[in-house]
Amino acid sequence: MIAYIAPSSDGSAVPMWASLLMVVMGLALTVMVAYQIARSQAFRRGVPMPRDPAPPPAQPGEASRQPSAAPPGPAVARELEELCVRVADELDRRAERLEKLIAEADSKLARLERLTAGAVTPDPLAVLAETKPRAAAAPMHDGDPIAGEVYRLADSGLPPVQIAQKLGQHTGKVELILALRRA
Repeated sequence: MIAYIAPSSDGSAVPMWASLLMVVMGLALTVMVAYQIARSQAFRRGVPMPRDPAPPPAQPGEASRQPSAAPPGPAVARELEELCVRVADELDRRAERLEKLIAEADSKLARLERLTAGAVTPDPLAVLAETKPRAAAAPMHDGDPIAGEVYRLADSGLPPVQIAQKLGQHTGKVELILALRRA
């Protein structure tokens, strides 16, 4: 006779052996995961984990030449513990330094935000226009009186069309003179 566990909510019953099989499989999976975690941690620490049992020595005198596989003694454990303490102290110092640097950066950022809160950012085109060289840097016009007059009127702020009308010249000629000046 097959033993059954109490029926589930949908009315079907599960045999006892299926439940036990699931429990055993879950335990086996848990053991495998724990073993893999232990191996990876041992690998990170540099402690080799044996995969296969050591092969028997081929000759009787050969066994004394091989290093013993005895577990590490208390001295090694003490050294490892000291190393862990030193590493933890170093990590604490670095964390404190990072916290100080972050606090310093935050204070500098807050100061910068306070300083720029009331400041008006200038128009980049206006700044560029202020730094642009004026008529003093204008190229020589080789004694051409029209070019000199075009430069003077352009420096006073007149557009090329009005300069051409005042001087009785073609607009294209005035624009060419001004373009050559900028080049």
